[in-house]
Amino acid sequence: MIMDDSNASEVRITPRLVDSLYTEAMLLADEARSYFDDAGREERGTLDPFVRVNFACESLKVTTRIMHIVAWLLTQRAIESGEIPFREGRRPERRLGHAQESDPEVVARLPEAAPRGPLFICAGRRRRSGRCAAASRARGRTSPDAS
Repeated sequence: MIMDDSNASEVRITPRLVDSLYTEAMLLADEARSYFDDAGREERGTLDPFVRVNFACESLKVTTRIMHIVAWLLTQRAIESGEIPFREGRRPERRLGHAQESDPEVVARLPEAAPRGPLFICAGRRRRSGRCAAASRARGRTSPDAS
């Protein structure tokens, strides 16, 4: 961990962890895109129109959240490289923020193989790798929604 001299209680994640999380986020974005563009297309066709709209909304939540995470990680890189001053990088509009939650009733009606909203971010082999939990611990938070 790297401590900022101007605020001894501020803990930042290391550049190595940022790079690793960035790589994982890009892989996850590709997996999500692949599902929604290819595999999800067949499953979408079997859904009634209302559920199909909900499926589209969930796909947007997933892909938007992944891109927010990528943008946040790029901001962390820029802070570490000195491209953005630390104080500028900590502005509220540069924070990751809260993810839009999925309606459990809507999620229950989606195809079984469908990614499940913001929970998809740390799902599957990513969760087993422990990287999402490690990132949260590194930030001193219990959720990846932290700034």
